[in-house]
Amino acid sequence: MVVWLYKIQKIMRKTAWLVIVFIASLKPAMSGDTLQIQAIKADWDTMLSAPDDAIRIMKSEAVARRMAELLTNGICLKQIMKPNAKYSHLASKDSAIEVITWSVPLLSQGFTYGGVILHRKNESPKCFILQNAKEALSLAELKQYSPQQWFGAVYYQMIEFRHKKQTYYILLGWDGGNFPIARKMIEVLTINSAGEPVFGAPIFAANKIQRKIFEYQQDAYFPLKYERQTYYRKIWYRRKPSPRKENMIVFNRLERERGFAAPIPILNIIDGYRWKDGKLVLMKDLDARNPEKKTDITPKPPERGLFPQD
Repeated sequence: MVVWLYKIQKIMRKTAWLVIVFIASLKPAMSGDTLQIQAIKADWDTMLSAPDDAIRIMKSEAVARRMAELLTNGICLKQIMKPNAKYSHLASKDSAIEVITWSVPLLSQGFTYGGVILHRKNESPKCFILQNAKEALSLAELKQYSPQQWFGAVYYQMIEFRHKKQTYYILLGWDGGNFPIARKMIEVLTINSAGEPVFGAPIFAANKIQRKIFEYQQDAYFPLKYERQTYYRKIWYRRKPSPRKENMIVFNRLERERGFAAPIPILNIIDGYRWKDGKLVLMKDLDARNPEKKTDITPKPPERGLFPQD
């Protein structure tokens, strides 16, 4: 009798253990990834609302670190970010490069910026944290920079060009600056032989710059975009220049005017950069009419709400 009771107790203990394991398996596990995602969402809210600029900057850096770790582990960006978060997410045509950037308004005026670059090389993702070092950079148009020396901005368009086995990712970006100056830029991103991002490249024809930075009156509207535009080309057998349409980076010409502390865009005077033989060639006095229709190669910009003007 005692032996049978012992066997019954043993069976009951084993059954109880199996029940406990089964019930535990039904509960969603709180994984490390889930905790990281929750931490990012909390840090995101704090970086936008903290009563101190130092805390906002610190939380932006924390978001970038956590994001880089999760993206490297294969977690989707949409899983990481809150649905209403305002950030830019640009990807190359082959999805080998993803650039994520955001802006953080500072109480002392101006902005700080955060971001990461995800590079998938041989299906092994690697993330690079962008460290905003704008205040420490001098002669910014003339130098190349690493992700650790980043001229902070929110990138809103990516255009790809290829020349002699090198792919150039042209990034159009916005920097809110400090009153009375705001900035937009044409940044050039390449990936070196070690698989690391490099900002800046000498691809501007007739100019020894690595990137183009436009400074303008902060409250002015200064469009900088990649679209189809008309320019006029001289042909030897025609008296008048012949119109030609091509995709290019277009912008209003900036000039200084009395009464303004910074340059302002001149209406209906459009210049642009056209890609030719591995260089961005400046084209002046383009036709200012709006494009007739969108082209398939025009990159789709990120959602609105990234900049105060939106």
